[in-house]
Amino acid sequence: VATRPGVDSFDRTVHPRMPWQDVHMICTGVPAQHVALNFVQRWNHHSQVNEDFHRLSRSKRRLAPTARIPFSNLPPETQSLFSNGFVCNIQCVRSMCSWSGAQMTESSIHNAYIHAIRNAKRYIYIENQFFISDTAGSDVKNNIGSALVDRIARAYLEQDLTFRVIIITPTTPEGDFVNDGGILEMMKWQFRTISRSETSIFTQLRDRCPGLNVDDYISFFTLRQWGQMQSGLLVTSQIYVHSKLLIADDNFCIIGSANINDRSLLGDRDSEIGLVVQDTQFIKLKSGAEVGKFCHSFRTKLCRTHLGLDPEQARFSDAPGSFTADVDDLALESVYRSVLRSVALRNTNLYNEAFPAMESNAVNTLAELKRLRDVQAALDTNPAQITKRKALLERVLGTLLLFPLDFLCEEDLRPNLSEGAGMLKVFTNEVFT
Repeated sequence: VATRPGVDSFDRTVHPRMPWQDVHMICTGVPAQHVALNFVQRWNHHSQVNEDFHRLSRSKRRLAPTARIPFSNLPPETQSLFSNGFVCNIQCVRSMCSWSGAQMTESSIHNAYIHAIRNAKRYIYIENQFFISDTAGSDVKNNIGSALVDRIARAYLEQDLTFRVIIITPTTPEGDFVNDGGILEMMKWQFRTISRSETSIFTQLRDRCPGLNVDDYISFFTLRQWGQMQSGLLVTSQIYVHSKLLIADDNFCIIGSANINDRSLLGDRDSEIGLVVQDTQFIKLKSGAEVGKFCHSFRTKLCRTHLGLDPEQARFSDAPGSFTADVDDLALESVYRSVLRSVALRNTNLYNEAFPAMESNAVNTLAELKRLRDVQAALDTNPAQITKRKALLERVLGTLLLFPLDFLCEEDLRPNLSEGAGMLKVFTNEVFT
């Protein structure tokens, strides 16, 4: 806890640490100067309106815009970070409004996402901590969900059978969802966005595209890891996806701090920053597709890592034998279905068998989850079962699983609001969307 730094509040012989997945980037030139300018602009704004800043010396209360530092003036260890870099076009985008330092509400991150989705030709790859959008219903305003529906519907009507959308997001928001109504509320909005509402992505696609198999065009995944404690106890945890990333066609990329929800994207709530990267150097794949060097190398390393492949090669690093998989072109059926979805389904089935109380499509209510946790507790103390379950888990390839779209599907995830609690409903929508 904050008052006892360095002291772990959990017994790590019983409770494993939750791994995290995140992405970052370094840039130079004018975009780096714009990032610094954003900091200066926000600092100077808050130094005027926040009393806490008044305790600072006068010289620190207000910053001047930073000058560009010649690359040759950087320390050698910093210069070495760019030895294997890429030459790209980069633009700084933000979510920002008057309370955080802007003259007007800016939602250029949202605009960049919509632009990328509408103009994607072959595929869209997304990693994000949240996925809450307007397809959840009229209470949510950002248009990411609708843009995805429109783009997939266009591909289907044009009989484009190789357009793909891959979305990786946490299984559940961080925290104890069983006892935290706020987490259940966020789960409600995410499920409504994807599949559990009359306006969800899946519902709209089926209505607009008769005969469409949704899985042919869009798939949701999550990440998970397992381990064995010193006591012999087998444990598992989701890998908490904290990335805020979109890659389109392996030549256009958005990396930043914005989640896919109204809080991050509308501009008048949380303040965010991001970089839009457009490749300028290209290579041709065996499939004939032309891709950008930066976006392609970045995306393939992510996919290989999630699949348990050597990040630099198409070979499973921990699996017996010499099984390989090519992830160069996500649009191909041999990659999208035969590798990504196939490995994720294999891993999902293995985990479900080894950990029956895990968040899965088989767990439709909180009561069923409680019952299965009792079942798993009995397995955890049975040496023969531990050996059997460990043998299953050793067959897992990487960390990629199918997102459990039917998890808690029979549970009412709405907050328990009494009559006359309209203001509380508005408040919860503002917080959780």
